[in-house]
Amino acid sequence: ESPSSRFPGSPLHRAARRGAARCGKLRMAAFDRAETSSVAATDTDDAAAVKAELAELKADFVALRRAVRARVHRQLHESKIRSKTVRSFTVKSLATIVGWFTAETCNRFLILATGGVVDKPVVSCFIARSIYAVCISILVPIALWRLACIKKSPGASISLRRSQVEITRASLPALVAWAWKDWTQDCVALMGGEAWSQILIAVVLTLFVSISEWVPCYSQAMGAIKVNEATAGLVAQFEVAPKYLALAVGYAWNSLCRLPVAWFQDRVQAPLFVFMIQVVYFLLITCFISFVQLQWDKRERRLKREAEGSAAIEDNHDEEQAQPPPLRPRRSSMQLASTTSLSLVETAVFEVIDMGKKIMVDSMHFVYAWAVLDTINAMFFNFLLGCSSSPSECGYPGNFEFALVVTIIFTWASSALSVENRKDEWNMAAANLLLNSFSLCAGWAWANFCKAAIQNALDVHMVPDSGTWLIALGFVWLSVSALYHRFMVEQHAWERHSREDATGHGIDSVLHLGPSEIARKTQI
Repeated sequence: ESPSSRFPGSPLHRAARRGAARCGKLRMAAFDRAETSSVAATDTDDAAAVKAELAELKADFVALRRAVRARVHRQLHESKIRSKTVRSFTVKSLATIVGWFTAETCNRFLILATGGVVDKPVVSCFIARSIYAVCISILVPIALWRLACIKKSPGASISLRRSQVEITRASLPALVAWAWKDWTQDCVALMGGEAWSQILIAVVLTLFVSISEWVPCYSQAMGAIKVNEATAGLVAQFEVAPKYLALAVGYAWNSLCRLPVAWFQDRVQAPLFVFMIQVVYFLLITCFISFVQLQWDKRERRLKREAEGSAAIEDNHDEEQAQPPPLRPRRSSMQLASTTSLSLVETAVFEVIDMGKKIMVDSMHFVYAWAVLDTINAMFFNFLLGCSSSPSECGYPGNFEFALVVTIIFTWASSALSVENRKDEWNMAAANLLLNSFSLCAGWAWANFCKAAIQNALDVHMVPDSGTWLIALGFVWLSVSALYHRFMVEQHAWERHSREDATGHGIDSVLHLGPSEIARKTQI
């Protein structure tokens, strides 16, 4: 079977056949004219015209080859980006579901165990959350270290064991993230939910994560894990554990940002007004976070250029005058400290503040994701369905429809936005925020569906609460594992189809490109 007969109906195949037919006709006509001219004509003008026509034909043929090659490479590159984006979307969504469900189930058992010790439900819940957060923070680094030691061959087929290891490794950080997010939520409830308590918790969490990521051991452990996670060691997994608190920091700042929104929504009754208030908040927070992200990106690029310029100047100095390299890269605070001869304490303070700004900017992504989720929740549940309570209390049929629609639309939007070449920096920042929020919103939507379905089962059959959650937890882990394995198999097949579609449609043989030449430059 020839390569041109594999995909006879593709547009590229038809275009190649038309181009090849045209080139063939022009070439035969030129050859006929050349032969006729060489035999019957002696006029030099006719011979020059034939040569010019042959040169033009050759130039058109070369241009056609270049255009087809560029188009094939672009299609392969876009297919690679789409595949990577959809995979990241799926993994984050499934990890969000598993992380939330595991945290909720374990906390219910711990609350049941501590309920007889403490009379106040708020205090009992906070103690249970604290126990779970500490235990899971110890167990997850150990599990990640053990899973990193499992060897896998990159060229192996998608086996069930490989899929289980990958989805487990992706879900373990979500367990820690949800544990400390729930702990932050109960901590706010324990302190009364006042504005001052939310500010205090947000500042304390941000400061703690900033100091934890500022110490040199954190950057060294991150570098070792990026190079080879299997050889980084168990200690490195514990040293980078503070990065899992980003969700808790984002929740703390989101609770603070939503205070004025909740104040206005509590004073209106119509679902339309509730939805309009949420939309106004979404537009304002989108503009604010996009502006902050844009300014931070500009600052990072400026610091990178300054660092490259300083490195170039230092390379021109003698080795005796050269300064020893720092243990970890510093930011503008380090440069300010070196030029103004500040003390070590002042330098450390500036660096921690600088790291705190980075943590706050990163946490804004979660604030934006919650804003997106709250907006679509207000439109679907409050405005369309007329449900004034939380989404998980609006029935599992509505939650299933909402989660399914959100998953389909956000998957398509993620695939489309990932390949767009935006020129404006403001639009690029807004698109990146949307891409980061899609997977979290889909995971949270399915989490609300699971909670609503379990609540319906408890109301209908009057079964034990803890036992139902435990059975549902096993079912969720089994479903997520099977779904991820099926997804990886289908994605692998789609990638192979994309390669064959790009290199096996007949253009390689018609234009003498060769499939190896195309596949070598762009691999999926």
